[in-house]
Amino acid sequence: MPVLHPFKPIPIFEEVVTNNDDAIKDYKELIKDLQIKDILKLVQKDTSPMTTDYFAEDDKWDYKMIKWEEFCFKYVGDTIRKFLKLNNYTDCGFTEIWTQISNGFQMHHPHTHGDVGYSFVWYIDVDEDEHEGTYFYAPYGTTPEDFQIKLEKGKFIIWPSWLLHYQPPSNSSLDRCVISGNIKIQQ
Repeated sequence: MPVLHPFKPIPIFEEVVTNNDDAIKDYKELIKDLQIKDILKLVQKDTSPMTTDYFAEDDKWDYKMIKWEEFCFKYVGDTIRKFLKLNNYTDCGFTEIWTQISNGFQMHHPHTHGDVGYSFVWYIDVDEDEHEGTYFYAPYGTTPEDFQIKLEKGKFIIWPSWLLHYQPPSNSSLDRCVISGNIKIQQ
């Protein structure tokens, strides 16, 4: 079943993208394009070796979003439609999409995405033996106190955007490539 309930009644939707190997090939081409256009950059290289387009400049934001929307609808459109149907939603739209490429001790500190609807992460190119899945903190002091996604290459997960989570460090020299973003639901 594609819905987990680690913090009842809060659902976390998950599904493995069936054509993820094809997606990785296109992802690498998109990464090259974003690097050439100076949108995808290594940030804080001395303290935090993460490459991301999250901080894209305003004049490049629309270009990046168009590219990511096309990419995501091509490969995870059916998955998102399944999520909508399970929740009796009629439509949605991406409000933000970005990639993060990290390795070593890089982590993404505990954070939420605010109250924007739903957030997602797609573990597009990860190593299940080297990397870890997203770690969620239980809201409202519920039990269990935390929950960690079982990492799997190609897994796509969606959760309420206000749920506190973080990316644990892997201490691996292998790149951990994810695509993340936010989805606004239209009822």
